Amino acid sequence: MQGWILYYKKQSDLLEDSHGVNRLLEAAQSKNIKLKVFSPEQFELIVSRDDKKSVLIDGEHHKLPDFIIPRLGSNTSYFALAILRQMEHLGVYVCNRAGSIEMVKDKLHIHQILAHSTLPTPKSMLLKFPVDIKTVKQEIGFPLIVKNIVGTEGKGIYLSESEKRFMDLMEFISSNNSTANIILQKFVKSSR
Repeated sequence: MQGWILYYKKQSDLLEDSHGVNRLLEAAQSKNIKLKVFSPEQFELIVSRDDKKSVLIDGEHHKLPDFIIPRLGSNTSYFALAILRQMEHLGVYVCNRAGSIEMVKDKLHIHQILAHSTLPTPKSMLLKFPVDIKTVKQEIGFPLIVKNIVGTEGKGIYLSESEKRFMDLMEFISSNNSTANIILQKFVKSSR
């Protein structure tokens, strides 16, 4: 069995701190699975009805793998998603399909899905400028969480403990990008 990991670094550039990918490589080796790491930049994406058994990587044709494990996170580029979609169309099993990755990149969309599925999720609001503070106070209240629509690992997430701090943050964001997509969420004390 042969698989690929699609990662933001190619295999020759992996470092010791690439723990997740290195662990997958070790586990695959122990199970006698051939696993290689490629970055999206190594691919040439050619869409054709003719060749459905290989893809170009570093300018050479490679036989399709049995599976692909994407390890790109929320910074997954359009190009990387296109590679995953192409692999799916060619019949390669893709763990975490392109549509799923695209969906989880959008924090509001995920909360919409969770709420629609009646799973517990903090009350969330998509913000638009100018900010209607009365609606924010009425629907979310303070303290509240301010989030960029995309991001991972706590980047772009702020706690606004008071109306004043919130308005200062909104003024700052608005002055830099008045069309920014911002989510407000009810603060869940136990999550701190």
